[in-house]
Amino acid sequence: MNTSNLPATSSSNRILATPSAFAKANYLYAQEAGTLTSLRPHISKRERLNSYLIMIVTKGSGFFTYGNEKRNLSAGACVFIDCHSEYSHESSAENPWTLDWVHFEGKEAKSWYLAYCSSGFPYLFHPENPEAFSDTILQIHSSLNKADAMSELNVHFLINHLIHLCFLAGQKATLTLSHQAESELTHKLSLAREYIINHCDKPLNLDLLSEVCYLSKFHLAREYHRFYGVTIIQDITFKRIAKAKSLLRFSSDSIENIALSCGFQDAGYFSKVFRKSEGISPKEYRNKW
Repeated sequence: MNTSNLPATSSSNRILATPSAFAKANYLYAQEAGTLTSLRPHISKRERLNSYLIMIVTKGSGFFTYGNEKRNLSAGACVFIDCHSEYSHESSAENPWTLDWVHFEGKEAKSWYLAYCSSGFPYLFHPENPEAFSDTILQIHSSLNKADAMSELNVHFLINHLIHLCFLAGQKATLTLSHQAESELTHKLSLAREYIINHCDKPLNLDLLSEVCYLSKFHLAREYHRFYGVTIIQDITFKRIAKAKSLLRFSSDSIENIALSCGFQDAGYFSKVFRKSEGISPKEYRNKW
């Protein structure tokens, strides 16, 4: 098939590097680095490469597939992946993208990548300063283009800097996700606690409260204790005792009626729980106050 007349899929400025034996044994070294602007949609698919890739979208948008997950990428999105696994990318037709990238390997490359993954950092992230990634890749490209006595050492340090930028951005992304998850959890726990406050005179149990706040009862029980410092049963009891103390002081209701209106089964059980909490009986509390 003659492909000479087919329209180009992209315009790129890349350098394919051939590292020295010394660089392979001692450095992180670039295999290729460059900038690519897509001219029309085209899927680039690779796998089983002895390489690691750091890529950032500087303009436009497209799709990136890695680990059976297809994600939409727009300007500012960055990926850090192990190219031994299959991956592919494709520019959008409506808004063709421009990419800056570097493929690298070398001493401790795998260790750095595994350290990144074991920290729980995502392969896809949006750094606060995407220009720092593009500038560093441009410097790598420039160093490879010079090919002088210092080039490989410079590239080694620039790749280390790029990995450091990935760690900083990955940490930020993880903290942001953790904060969002914690905020959502806090809201759900507050729903459970508000329900306890407003319905402490009614029968309450974990099954009911888990439905109220959309958490499993085991997750609810564990996180409620972690967040509020008391178990759900203890908090229900505290709320019922607080309401009972108010009624004992500011109403003339009988102790039997107060017990029932505060969610206790009977006056005897109420008196037992009240004495354990306050050190005196409900009647003694009323007389003292």
